Amino acid sequence: MSMLSIAPFFPFCRARLTELIRNPQLFIAALVVTPDQRFTPVCSHCGKTVSAVHSQHYKIIRDLPMCQTHIYLLKSCVKRYCR
Repeated sequence: MSMLSIAPFFPFCRARLTELIRNPQLFIAALVVTPDQRFTPVCSHCGKTVSAVHSQHYKIIRDLPMCQTHIYLLKSCVKRYCR
């Protein structure tokens, strides 16, 4: 098994590339980016350590095409607020 990784090309802070979804017939690929569980979550407002989730949604980011394939990033955005 190859140990090649595309992670160095996408250096997201506190995030990991977790999945690659691709459809070769439509020339579409999507990379799923999720929060890295190795880091302690911080409040979106004040920056303090917090564990409660306020809300979560996904952002779809269109990236440059690569080898005639349209690339999309699906980024999980989690808002955390302290009291």
